Amino acid sequence: MSQIDILNKDFQRLNTDTTETPEGFKPVAGSLPIQFCLAQRDPDGNPTTGIVRVETTVSSFSTDDDVKFNASGGSDQWDPERYFNIWVCDLTGGLLGYGEFPTAGFSDTYGVVNDYLYFGDIGTASPPYDEGRTATHEVGHCFNLRHIWADDGSGCGASDLVD
Repeated sequence: MSQIDILNKDFQRLNTDTTETPEGFKPVAGSLPIQFCLAQRDPDGNPTTGIVRVETTVSSFSTDDDVKFNASGGSDQWDPERYFNIWVCDLTGGLLGYGEFPTAGFSDTYGVVNDYLYFGDIGTASPPYDEGRTATHEVGHCFNLRHIWADDGSGCGASDLVD
């Protein structure tokens, strides 16, 4: 699956564009000791492909997290202490995806939602967001990485939460 490969390359710093890292960041750029893979066992211990496909009457989803619940046409989360959940769906309003920041404990909505048009780099992936970087960006949020420009417009000095 192309998106899994992209996540591994990005988080292990094996992607082809590492040469574009600005000089000032090269001394601190690194690889994370993490490997993304599809689950081989479901929460009940049964063999699985790691992919849950849901037939739904919902034509598109928004940021209200409906995609994360069976009752609203999506799919319930698997235990976030054992699985990293990624939901792929049709998102409304031109949104590419979103990732939930971690809380004191895992919530029943923790994980990444990615529009299917911007997932991976083959198949339905659409330019200019066809390199799988949307999921990389959103997984970063799940790992508590904020936008480098700060979300309130004040720049790095005020609200990026990085010292």
